[in-house]
Amino acid sequence: MAYQASAPGRDVLVYPGDVHKSLRPALADLARYNWAPTFAFIDPDGVEARWELFETLAGYKRPGRMKVELFLLLVSPQVVRVVNPKLDSRDLQRAEQQITDMFGSDAWRPILADRQAGVLDAERARDELTNLMRWQLETVLGYRFTHALRLTNLQGTPLYDMVFATDHPVGDKIMSDVYRAAAARFPQMRREMRARRRDESDAALGSEGFWSFEELVQDAPLKADETYRRLPPTPPYRWGG
Repeated sequence: MAYQASAPGRDVLVYPGDVHKSLRPALADLARYNWAPTFAFIDPDGVEARWELFETLAGYKRPGRMKVELFLLLVSPQVVRVVNPKLDSRDLQRAEQQITDMFGSDAWRPILADRQAGVLDAERARDELTNLMRWQLETVLGYRFTHALRLTNLQGTPLYDMVFATDHPVGDKIMSDVYRAAAARFPQMRREMRARRRDESDAALGSEGFWSFEELVQDAPLKADETYRRLPPTPPYRWGG
């Protein structure tokens, strides 16, 4: 592969193309290593990842072995934008199928319907969609533990949820600690970024202070205004209703 030529000595193989088509051949080539701990990072641009991808990864290991650990960036806010009622019937049907393919279920439909009707606000709808993904990973694919941590932009607007799935209690503990530390740190990071932008604005106007806003924010004690605790997923919204 071109990568091997540019990085001789690295034990890396690259399988280009649509991962839904290239994953099975890649895993087949790695069959002799299916006893080893394996981690899959799934980072789609939006809602392109399909449930069949998670099924393939979860079924890769030998019977009795821990399943592949999954780390998925789930862009729940995009669901409302993708399934846009202003689309024509054909495009709307295609968009709806794309979301069903991602979740492996059409249990997302009541969530979106009540969001569009104003019954659910944006935050609750996002929470329900992420809960649905965790529920599917645990109840359908059989993962013992799932975690979800929401990332936001500078203004606090949600961007995506980091969803992690594992069978191993050590993986559960490690991710609990990582997410707990991240949840405590995120608010401070946002404050530092806002302070940095304010410093840049003041510098452009020639009105810098003796201490920068970023220095003041960094020296301020951390505020425990966000915490993390893993709770199991609940049955999907309006489940069985």
